[in-house]
This record gives sequence, structure tokens and C-alpha cells, in this order.
Amino acid sequence: MNINLLNPMILAENYEKLIEWYIKTFDLTIKAKVEEGDEYTELEQAGKLVVGIAKADEMGVKPSTPRNNTVIIQFSVSDINKLFDKVRKTGGEILFGPSLSPIFFLPSEINR
Repeated sequence: MNINLLNPMILAENYEKLIEWYIKTFDLTIKAKVEEGDEYTELEQAGKLVVGIAKADEMGVKPSTPRNNTVIIQFSVSDINKLFDKVRKTGGEILFGPSLSPIFFLPSEINR
């Protein structure tokens, strides 16, 4: 049996705004968008699927605070300070860092 991990999916309280944030902040493009039934968008970078975003309420989920999120999306970046500046400018919040250990941030005001 072959099993292939596709991508993480974020259940968003503010679906359209979160999609736009990921596009602006990480220079992603829309790979696919389903607008009938349960809405869902796949975002890609350089032709590679990166993340899916769906409406939380359509999946029967009421998100708690973003800090209670159980999924961490990891990125590789050449200039962490430049990325942090971009995250802040597009409405995100840096939780801690930078450091030599893993760094976490989230679009705090966008997905509430």
C-alpha cells in the first residue's frame, strides 16, 4: 500500500483573509479553489503544494486561540529578520525568536 502525505490543512475562522495573508506574506499562489459545498483553497509555491485552507465552521470546528493550534508549518528562509518584518507588516505576530532552535509565528489577528 502506498501512502503519500499531501499537505497540512488550516481550518480558518476568517477564510478569505487568511488566504490573502499567506499569499502576501509567503509569495504563494492559488493552485486550486473549491467554491461549491465545503470551500477549500490549496496554495502552492514554485508548483509545489504547500498548504490547504478551509472554512472552520463548514468543518464543524470552532477554533480556540491561535496559540492553542496543534499544527506547526515550517519554512526555510535565507533571511529570518526580513521574514519577521514581512510577517509583522502583513498583520502577523512573532511568538518568540529568532534563535537557533525552531521559530514559531502565526497570523494572530487574521484567523480570529
